[in-house]
Amino acid sequence: MKLQSFQNMGFKFSLLFADGKTIRTDLRPLIGAYLGSGSCFGADRP
Repeated sequence: MKLQSFQNMGFKFSLLFADGKTIRTDLRPLIGAYLGSGSCFGADRP
């Protein structure tokens, strides 16, 4: 699959391929889950 265009809209990405397929992703839920898990703060943070 050849990438035809890429759009970066903050935390949202859109990839359009030459065969007409489009992939859209929103990183906000993933980032929120990561921050909510406390994994970026260490185990001793309340």
